[in-house]
Amino acid sequence: MALFCLGQVHRQPCTAWGRTSSSRQPAVHAVQSSSRCCCSTHGSSGSSSTSSSSSSSTQHHCRLQLNSRRSMRQQQRLQAASSGSEPGSMQASYDADSAASQPISAPSSTSAAAAGDDYGYMSEYAALKQQLLDNTRKSGGAIGLYLLLTVNGQAALAAMVGAAASYAYLSWVCRDVDNVKATDTVPIWEANKIENVLLRRAAKVKAAYQKSLNPRLLVPAGLGLLVGVANKVAGENGLDLVYPGCLLLGFLSYKGALIVKLIDNLTPKSFAPEKERPTIEKFDEELELDQWGRPRKRLANPIDVMPEDKQAKAYEELEKQLERQAEREQQ
Repeated sequence: MALFCLGQVHRQPCTAWGRTSSSRQPAVHAVQSSSRCCCSTHGSSGSSSTSSSSSSSTQHHCRLQLNSRRSMRQQQRLQAASSGSEPGSMQASYDADSAASQPISAPSSTSAAAAGDDYGYMSEYAALKQQLLDNTRKSGGAIGLYLLLTVNGQAALAAMVGAAASYAYLSWVCRDVDNVKATDTVPIWEANKIENVLLRRAAKVKAAYQKSLNPRLLVPAGLGLLVGVANKVAGENGLDLVYPGCLLLGFLSYKGALIVKLIDNLTPKSFAPEKERPTIEKFDEELELDQWGRPRKRLANPIDVMPEDKQAKAYEELEKQLERQAEREQQ
């Protein structure tokens, strides 16, 4: 009986781990596996007709098989250590074996929901970035066309140069935002953790200057340098104030894109009956924010979404179902 059961252990496919064992176990572990298998076979003979007993016996066989494989690997590592093999190769083989023996677990619902939330936030950010860049180009073009029709070509050229600098500045801002990683630390938050008042204030000032002195500020500084050089080249009279004003107006075209977006968000919108209305997310009174200032979303119980008159009945059915499942597991 023990030999028969041992053969079944070797032939039984391990469905929970996705592979079969074709290695030979030592005699001692084979006898232990056969004795355990006999005990589990005699213990589950009375309830072999049910599906729960068959699945539990299969899982028991898989555990026995896994334990025997692990003991065999340990013996192999001990033999390799006694023969004078390199410890690096031993550690690599151990890591590979342990990684191969670990089951592939499905991602939890919390991690899946967090990934979905991040994807939604990033898609919204990509759409916002593209809209701001498009509106900046349109604003600069509209300002240049207006100055060409009302003033002259030189004023329109100055406005277009400023609009190009505005587009470069906004693109630089977007690139800096894209480079932010989840592992980056926020200096102002780190400064708030300092207990000493003087050191905390000094750390805040340092963090503020580190963030404010950004390379993208070279764009407006370059425009100012360009105006100074042009004013010096123009001679004693210098440039007319119209041209630096047009240059500044063109540079502020990205502000026009922001104003258009702000007006669009504040304008009330009417939804047609056939269109899907937006879903309003409910948060607690005390919002829990992540490190980016976004509210943390929590998973809601599906029963809580049901009408109030049906929630009590649904909870009763759920409790009965759990009790029946517990009784089946005990049997």
